Amino acid sequence: MFFPLIIRKISAQTSGGLRVFRCSDSVRRKWKFAAVLCMAMGVSFCPLARGETALPASTTSSDQSTPLYFSLPAPRGQILDARGVALARNTTVRRLMLQVPPLNNETPELFCEWVKAQWPEVLNRHPDAVRPTDEFLTEHFQHRRLLPIAISSTKAMDAAAGSEVAPLSCLSWRAEYQRDYPNAEAAAHVVGYVAPAGPVANGPLHHGEPLWRPVEGREGLEKELDKELAGQPGLLMMSFDHKTLLWEEKVILAPQPGNDVVTTLGLPTQKSAEKALLESKRAGALVIVNASNGDVLAMASAPTFNPAIFASGMMQDEFDQFTSQPSQPLHHRAVASLYPPGSVFKPFVALGILRAGAVPADTRILCGPELEIDGRKFGNWSDSDYGMFDLRAAMVRSCNTYFYQAAIASGAKPIADVARQFGFGSRPTFPLPNLAGGTLPSKISNRQALANFSIGQGDVLVCPLQVAVAMAALANDGGRPHPRLVSQVQSQNRDIVSITTVKAMGVLDASPEDLESIRKGMYGVVNHQQGTATKARQKDLPIYGKTGTAQWSNQGKKANVVWFGGFVMHSTPPIAFVVALEGKSGETISGGQTAAPVMAKVLADIAASPSDHGIKIEKIEAPFQDDPLINDPAMIPVLAGQVGVPTVQPASLSASPDASILSSSPVMAAPAPAPVLKLSEVSAPSSGEIGSNQSPVETISDNKPVVKKVMVFPGQNPEPPPDTRSVAALPVEIEVRRKTPDQADVVVVPKAEAVEPQPPIVEAPVAIAVESPPPSSGSREPPKALPVIDTPPAMEPPEAPAPAKTKRRGFLFFGNGDDDGE
Repeated sequence: MFFPLIIRKISAQTSGGLRVFRCSDSVRRKWKFAAVLCMAMGVSFCPLARGETALPASTTSSDQSTPLYFSLPAPRGQILDARGVALARNTTVRRLMLQVPPLNNETPELFCEWVKAQWPEVLNRHPDAVRPTDEFLTEHFQHRRLLPIAISSTKAMDAAAGSEVAPLSCLSWRAEYQRDYPNAEAAAHVVGYVAPAGPVANGPLHHGEPLWRPVEGREGLEKELDKELAGQPGLLMMSFDHKTLLWEEKVILAPQPGNDVVTTLGLPTQKSAEKALLESKRAGALVIVNASNGDVLAMASAPTFNPAIFASGMMQDEFDQFTSQPSQPLHHRAVASLYPPGSVFKPFVALGILRAGAVPADTRILCGPELEIDGRKFGNWSDSDYGMFDLRAAMVRSCNTYFYQAAIASGAKPIADVARQFGFGSRPTFPLPNLAGGTLPSKISNRQALANFSIGQGDVLVCPLQVAVAMAALANDGGRPHPRLVSQVQSQNRDIVSITTVKAMGVLDASPEDLESIRKGMYGVVNHQQGTATKARQKDLPIYGKTGTAQWSNQGKKANVVWFGGFVMHSTPPIAFVVALEGKSGETISGGQTAAPVMAKVLADIAASPSDHGIKIEKIEAPFQDDPLINDPAMIPVLAGQVGVPTVQPASLSASPDASILSSSPVMAAPAPAPVLKLSEVSAPSSGEIGSNQSPVETISDNKPVVKKVMVFPGQNPEPPPDTRSVAALPVEIEVRRKTPDQADVVVVPKAEAVEPQPPIVEAPVAIAVESPPPSSGSREPPKALPVIDTPPAMEPPEAPAPAKTKRRGFLFFGNGDDDGE
């Protein structure tokens, strides 16, 4: 009763001896059900779309035929960079098949004997053919006698064509799709890899089983966007006569190719980042983002791997050997590793201190090699730095003892609030698996814990992506963009399927003066003669940065992790970056000596050929600064009541009568920052929209509500889809259309068919706490932790909490680095 309803709505025409069927749109949805119904009845059924021509009907009687139906895997969609260059695509390969003809006496023993007798001739023509075992042949005879047997791995089309010299009648080639990664290791952790889905087909034959093993995404974008990339399989009918000979093969339903995924990556920038990491000979990560809209321009992780080795399957023992390497090449360190940030966290701590109002930027604090806090000595990385530090000097020299005291005077809450608003401690929405959200301490109950927090140690862990986005917010007037890795998904006909819009995660209500104070310090880190990252300096490119060296546990052993993060504002678009490198147990590395030169290579590549990276560089001189940073405490008057300990004074009150002692030369100011975004004044969003459950922080100038700035991003209209090639979804003859002739397929010959194991979950190394800091070589008696005194010294020091009766957890203290090799 269902079929007559359909047939009445179909008009049939005759053209050239072929029947051409046309149906209305209201009927086309019913063909799927009809196809399933016909398959169950063993009927050869071929629904057609509007305008399609029916295949010729078979002229052979089918009274004694055996029809079999197979799922025809679809060509997978491509993964492209921002300019349409393929990072992952499909290629067509062929596999050698052996068809055993009808035998006089069909028995498993004769079946195996026939294959054995033919094998010398097979090897003569195809030396790489693999003879199936007798056990396999017996099972194939029992359950799959009608089907040919695969006796080789996949080959490139040209290699297969070259080996068709004098073929045997029992041999044939079967065309298949195979995943291809034309740039090998480039962006391997972002792209991910595919592997065959399920075991090799064997045993009883099932209608609708795949003609060959389809693949599925296992890591990276291949996994997270598997549904968009996979496409829809087709349907193939194969009919065999009573003598087991194939006499008819028909595509009932053509496969629908998957959609293409367009990323925000730039392949030249990605390769430059990966090359710099490789030359460092260390495990680590490097991330570069567009500071104005959050687009990820490069995301590198080292060590890396070639995704092509998984495309056709891997033996279990090979997979176990690959994944058990101590270097963990499959682990995506840019998003899945959690490290203590160390001093790269200090710009955000400093902003929290400024917002609290207790320690203005020009306030000078006495700092030395050590500071005793509630009975415990906390050290500085440098044994020679001693004197009066303001915020700029503390940033340039990465002075721990300054941040200990300033944080204690300001309290934990404003610093923690700022850290949350910059995205630390929360996991953003991002299309990659195993994304780490990091941690922030839920409670800072004593001054020792606060001192650790102020230098990025203790219970604070971050991933490199978080640091890069936070640096983007510093370059973006406090506006934190949402990181974006995929700009759009499009069909292979270049029709837009979906768009990932640019959006803001929140805007920090920091004053322009406070942000400028942070930037001045970060400029000096790279461009002051006493800065800790002078090895990253570019003469014609102003760079703002911050180094960091932190203690952590690498595979159960204490080691250092070093950082260099920052931004470039005189470029279009402005870019923010971070590099993190893992040290080995017992070696001495630092952010300035080890991490900064890695990033310098990438920035030099971008500056040398900006158009290749899609970036415009504004050539502007980066002034080199050599003014004295640290004031001599002997020239500072001692306040009554603080015998023997030089006090903390704002710069305006601590000046010596001889001004030349404090500033022998003028400070060469950093160039004025280039405008980043157009901003509009709007009502402040609630704190929940910024990603924090904390109350809004008041300004340091008055108690009036703060008007926050919200980013106005560029228009949401998508860029024209990049030029991509399309693959016709036919099982044998596949046409590949390319933009230029040099975009030929690169084929990696895979291994023999094997069961693909599930990848194990790679555990990222985590930071641990240590019970005591390393001893300092400083000879001076460390001063006690004092409150910061603003104008007249009338403020009482904060009371230290009573020590806990139970044993407190030790905290990570400070790294060995942040020095410039002095």
